[in-house]
Amino acid sequence: SKSYFLSGLCRRSDMTSRQSADIGPIIEKGRAVVDLNYEKAFCEQWTLKFKVKNLTNEAVAYSQNMNKIEFYETGTSVNLSLSYAL
Repeated sequence: SKSYFLSGLCRRSDMTSRQSADIGPIIEKGRAVVDLNYEKAFCEQWTLKFKVKNLTNEAVAYSQNMNKIEFYETGTSVNLSLSYAL
């Protein structure tokens, strides 16, 4: 049997061996992903950059027939950099 995300992004081949055609599709729950980027140049040569990816850290969840079958969080990453241009 075949199973696809409803978003159409990729095939869930790792779960196909555990399901039959009458079980139903695997559905990915919608979630908000918020990224923050800030860049400030000063003294003509210096640049400060601050980035946060996945600020809300909402969980990724998949369900099948209203039953949650997979659930995980991807985490939040933070990056701070200071650069100098010659």
